[in-house]
Amino acid sequence: LYEPNKIQLAANQRTEFSIVYTCPQKEQRTDYWYTYTLEYNAKGIYKEALYSNKDIVFYIDNDSGEHNFSAISNADYDADRIERLRLTECTDEFHNQKTPVLSWLAKKYTNLSRDVIEAYSFFTAHLYTRSSQNVNVQNAFSTLLQTWPDEEEQSRVISEVSDYLSQLDTGILGVETKTMEKVLEPDNELLSIASTFWSRSGGIHRRGNTMIKKIFYAKHNDSDNQEVYFPFEEESDGTLRLFALLVLIHKTTKSESNVLVIDEMDSSLHPLILRQLMNFFIKTHHNENRSQIIFTAHDTELLEGGLLMPGEVAVVEKSFQTGSRLRKLSNYDAVEPDMIRREYLDGQYAGIPHAHI
Repeated sequence: LYEPNKIQLAANQRTEFSIVYTCPQKEQRTDYWYTYTLEYNAKGIYKEALYSNKDIVFYIDNDSGEHNFSAISNADYDADRIERLRLTECTDEFHNQKTPVLSWLAKKYTNLSRDVIEAYSFFTAHLYTRSSQNVNVQNAFSTLLQTWPDEEEQSRVISEVSDYLSQLDTGILGVETKTMEKVLEPDNELLSIASTFWSRSGGIHRRGNTMIKKIFYAKHNDSDNQEVYFPFEEESDGTLRLFALLVLIHKTTKSESNVLVIDEMDSSLHPLILRQLMNFFIKTHHNENRSQIIFTAHDTELLEGGLLMPGEVAVVEKSFQTGSRLRKLSNYDAVEPDMIRREYLDGQYAGIPHAHI
């Protein structure tokens, strides 16, 4: 997805990014580091490259016309043939590359390179991205269903997430579900509607000819210490968002080498709750698989108490000429971990609004 710079119309600027990551290899192979780079704008992709450790897997520079497919070529597909196929299958009528070579090779030419397959699998199987609007309870219900289709597994995960809700002082003592199933005839018109629909309290999904309705309830104690159950839709927005985050975090940390990317992680959350959520990734007993989280936030209290190191924090530098760029705090001179928040708010780093009313 490319969003053009609507301020600097004449700049025709490109988006550039480079990601370095490791994928667990099969058959007892040592972990490989992959570096994938991409440069593109609204017209198309200008540069793309994949490296395994420091070795080139493939490289394309559409500005100069250079390309390197030597590492993935074989007797049937030499480098020149791969390039001809790329020009035919990945570019439009104006010769602008529209399809990334990484996904093109991984999907269509699976026998050319094991490195391509394993590097691409990181994006399809280990990277979870969520915008702020997509971190909601409806998507959490969908994630539960898709990730843990077995009912027993679902119950186990819901129980673990409800324990975390209780520990985070939400007043919720547990989460329970009520499930109703109805088997329909194959020609029933209900089977022709969308197979899945989720609301803030639960939803309906289809399994074969069976329609399954699952409603979620939060358990509380009333003033007489008696159990009372609230449909999820009666909980606050912050509690529902917290539930959704905990489901995502559980999915991320319980599998190997996953990365969770979230926009505006702090939305609707108390700062102390947000700090506790960081422990799911910082503390080893919660994150034995070394999963990672990358998020944006406005809450400056995260910069206090040594929770995050300068190398783990980046600020957004915004300028009229270049748009938005990320810069790690560790790239600034003499950053003191205990002084990050004060120095940031004093304007010693970028990323603060210069507001005057």
